[in-house]
Amino acid sequence: MNKELSNCVECESDYYSGSSIMVGLCPECSYQIYDYENCEHEFKNDRCVKCYWNGNVSEYLKRKKKMDERAFKTLIEYLEKIPSIQKPIAFGDENGLWWLKFSLDIENKLAWNVVQELGCVINYISINERLPTVFYPVSPAPYMNGGPYDFLSWVIETKDIEFKPGTLKKWLEGRLPNPIDDLEQWNVE
Repeated sequence: MNKELSNCVECESDYYSGSSIMVGLCPECSYQIYDYENCEHEFKNDRCVKCYWNGNVSEYLKRKKKMDERAFKTLIEYLEKIPSIQKPIAFGDENGLWWLKFSLDIENKLAWNVVQELGCVINYISINERLPTVFYPVSPAPYMNGGPYDFLSWVIETKDIEFKPGTLKKWLEGRLPNPIDDLEQWNVE
């Protein structure tokens, strides 16, 4: 492993460059934010002997950990049944505006159908009455990290603190194929 030191842009801890899959983030922050593989930390003298992380946690990640998982549980369980959506599904909330983040198995023949169906319901259910949510792709810089198989993720977020994760689940249940995990219900072209 490369033991050259880098500084994490999130928690500001030094870490061994070769210990993290992502450039600019220590293994702990890349795990907490993007759900990538974490170091199995072993601390000695206030540093992990494997990755050199010092245990720093950013303000953003402190707030993220305070979230009540129960608000997301049923929506996440529902989304995990959708073909091509990969576990784990990350989630968070900042001042009541929540988000979910996940990856798709882009080799699954239904992946683009899933993107289309979610995009329709979440972004554009009605011309006159749209949901206060957005669904979009996100990626760290591909030239620094890698391609879509490993680094393309999808985010669902709300723009209204009154719109709860359970409400989105009800909208999805009423408009996506039913049962959601029955592959024959999904339109394949």
